[in-house]
Amino acid sequence: MEHAVKKIKLNNNESKNIYINDANNMSVHNISMNAILCSSLNLDSIYKHFSNCVYNPREFKCMRIDVPVSLSTVTKYINHIKNKEKSQTEKNKNEVCMAIENDPNKPLPTQPSNTNFNINIDPNNYYLPEIKYIDGISTFDDKNDEDDYTSEKLVINVSIFSNGKIICTGNNSIEACKIAMKKVEKKLKQLNFKNIKLKKIAITNILAVYNVGFSIVLPLFAQYYKSVDYDPNVFPACKVKIALTNDDNNNSSEFNEQNDSSYAWCTNRPTVETSKSKADVVSASIFSTGNITLTGGKSYDNLKRCIDILLPYLIKSRSQH
Repeated sequence: MEHAVKKIKLNNNESKNIYINDANNMSVHNISMNAILCSSLNLDSIYKHFSNCVYNPREFKCMRIDVPVSLSTVTKYINHIKNKEKSQTEKNKNEVCMAIENDPNKPLPTQPSNTNFNINIDPNNYYLPEIKYIDGISTFDDKNDEDDYTSEKLVINVSIFSNGKIICTGNNSIEACKIAMKKVEKKLKQLNFKNIKLKKIAITNILAVYNVGFSIVLPLFAQYYKSVDYDPNVFPACKVKIALTNDDNNNSSEFNEQNDSSYAWCTNRPTVETSKSKADVVSASIFSTGNITLTGGKSYDNLKRCIDILLPYLIKSRSQH
């Protein structure tokens, strides 16, 4: 008899995310990620093939699945990405050396070599590693997920819509969400569904909590910082919204996807509109204890930039007690 899978989350030590570095005071609680599987799906015929599926078309036309992902699979995927980044960096380095040897008249290009390396190791661009290494997930199969139920697992909440959109929530590991999406894609391909392929994988929201390390006088912070919503009778925190532009969207490979107009929810838009940089509006709730709740960010770098903007005002509003 199968045992129930315990729903857990990664702690700060286990959440080794390729986009998160030096997160000493920042803890990620939830990540929302969505993607596109195909143009349309018949949920009435699909839900029968998933044992842990919740589907009630009268309530909501969405199929909800709890996908278990083992920690060993997440670790293998992280190591795979690191090894691929290392090999790609060495390859770029060898290409630069070969170019120098073939052209002895040119001086040593010290600055151009750094630009080549930024393609792989720049933490600001989180779209590139997502799309670039997503195919590598297929090499890792959770063979122990059905055999060894005593091993520790993550449970990802996956929602599948009739228009082919898939949304993952309920955990703080980006890699685990990607693996859960890939497992659903593999299952649908086994059911002989055509044109099933994950596209436009993107992070839509990151819920994180940052601790400043000292107490804050909220009325003083409301005086220093402009455009703050503070009413202690309604909510015991200062609410701030910060708009951060994503300059890396223009370099993202998801804007180069083909046949976008074949999907029901996609419309043909001019290239001028797609080339514009979008803005992430990060909502921050600042409490007197020094904890800051951040929502709305699509990358960890934007959350760090939000903290950098608030930090000078937080220091001015520091409590002396």
